[in-house]
Amino acid sequence: MDADGEEAAAWEEGTVELPCFEKATYITLRLGHLGLAVPPAGVFARLISLNLSGVRFDGPCELGDAVSSPWCPCLEWLTICNTRGLDSLTVDSKSLVRMRLSTVVGLRRLVVVAPALIRLTVASCFVHASSSEPVANIAAPRLRFLEWSDAYHPSFVQFGNIARLRRLGNIQFLVYGDDFVCNRASLRLLQRFKVVECLMITLLYPPEIGDYQYLMDDMTVLPEFTILHLVLNANGHAFGASSFHVLRMCTSIRRMILEFSTRRNFKAPTACSCHALFAGCICDQPLNWKTEELLLNRLQEIEIQELQGSKYEFAFVNWATTLKQVTITFSCRITERKIKEVIQMFQSFSRPGVCMKFKNFRK
Repeated sequence: MDADGEEAAAWEEGTVELPCFEKATYITLRLGHLGLAVPPAGVFARLISLNLSGVRFDGPCELGDAVSSPWCPCLEWLTICNTRGLDSLTVDSKSLVRMRLSTVVGLRRLVVVAPALIRLTVASCFVHASSSEPVANIAAPRLRFLEWSDAYHPSFVQFGNIARLRRLGNIQFLVYGDDFVCNRASLRLLQRFKVVECLMITLLYPPEIGDYQYLMDDMTVLPEFTILHLVLNANGHAFGASSFHVLRMCTSIRRMILEFSTRRNFKAPTACSCHALFAGCICDQPLNWKTEELLLNRLQEIEIQELQGSKYEFAFVNWATTLKQVTITFSCRITERKIKEVIQMFQSFSRPGVCMKFKNFRK
């Protein structure tokens, strides 16, 4: 039996009932795709954190009843990941502070009434819904951190009054491709918020670009913000043009976190300019970014995570003229020799008064 067949068989296996431990404070269930039934009654009087992963929900009782205040008067953290069978979730909680929903396959309706909620993450839930439009209504006036990596349209996703929002992410944008739904959702979400303190954007490159269309020109407006967290999943491609496009709309930022990353389902990146598979790759186009001027004259602090030593990773420091602190964390893929070269290079063009820190988590 192949992997897909094994997973399908696992979903068809037995069902367990959510145990109602009245004195439990933390419950984590990883069921390997077994079924989970919510009991029709019960009180988790002391439960603070509930983490459900690899679950297939069975039975008539909605999970929302079990995690709302009448059943869970002390619940602060709720995490639901990699699940199926949860069509609707309604949470009415006075105590909930953090809520994370990731790959809740088939979710079509989400209602959250949580006056104490500070952090909300929704990722890859509605993108798996059927053709009918999903509905999300979030009433969380104290919300400060919102990560929404999912389908979005203002007609079916309502955030209510979240005037205290400080951080918006993880806005994912495909740099090359067809007219993908995820890009349109990201653009709508960026237009929804006018001012935030911190904005997190992830730029995604496909492993092979081929004849795909360059999509960055569709991104024309960003909220006002002072901290930028830019994640680059470049898969070995040149990312100068796409990152330049974002940064030229960020001339007022004071702090930047630059993270080089690789999506889990992609192969390890290989520099396309040195690999036959990418012969003639257009990833370095358009080329006008190399001649246009960009001054990040308010940027004082930059943190570079997972640096691997490519030539494009250093342009960001040259664009910042008022830097006071640079922190570099090296990737586990970089060699000791390359680390020494990078440190020497940064130190060679470092200006007086700039504090430079280097970290290597391989040790």
